[in-house]
Amino acid sequence: MGAIGVVGVLVATSAETWSVRRRDGSVAEVELGTIEAARIVPPSAAQRATAAEVEQAAALGWRGLETARLGEWLLRAGAGFTSRANSAMAVGDPGTPLAAAVDAVQEWYAERGLPPRAAVAEGAAPGGLEDELRRRRWDADQPTHVMTAEITHVLRAVPQVEALPLAGLDAGEAFGGVALQLDDAPDDAWLAAYRAATGPLPPAARDVLVNHPNVGFASLRSGETGEEAAVARAAVD
Repeated sequence: MGAIGVVGVLVATSAETWSVRRRDGSVAEVELGTIEAARIVPPSAAQRATAAEVEQAAALGWRGLETARLGEWLLRAGAGFTSRANSAMAVGDPGTPLAAAVDAVQEWYAERGLPPRAAVAEGAAPGGLEDELRRRRWDADQPTHVMTAEITHVLRAVPQVEALPLAGLDAGEAFGGVALQLDDAPDDAWLAAYRAATGPLPPAARDVLVNHPNVGFASLRSGETGEEAAVARAAVD
């Protein structure tokens, strides 16, 4: 047998072995005595993306019903439904001193009868913004974790998922009494399951959810009762 290549992230070393985490999440234990050659592979484009680039891309997936630009900042309003659709994405340069920028944010939301909010991304917000907001006694809300993955790596890892039969279902197919349903818009059952986790939905909720040119709504439902087991929303940009 010829040489075998192992590509991944070096996560641990010892006097006898190197531990390399592959793209599918598995870890290969490589004996040092068997290594014939090694080289550093530069990170992929996704791994090199900055926090600002990730935030700007993510903002496209959940849009306010009304938006405006303040320099590089994005002001969003969605009739009060969700903080994300009703906050200023404070990423980059607002094109004006911070105090004036925050004044403009407050005025813009006041004109729409909404409380002013700012989405402050670690590593992407301008320096001094958090100090300015604290000076004005803005309250910190719950933190949001933004997670990313390259889709090809996710697909490679699918065989390790215990629910593989569900992961491979086509729309309308059933497995174990559960059917997968895909829709262009959320129906009442989808919204009821979403509401169970978030509380009562305002009239604008459906408008915000479908406010995207390429969005889909998935649900797992009981094949007998139609009751929702899980729901998800996906947008492609």
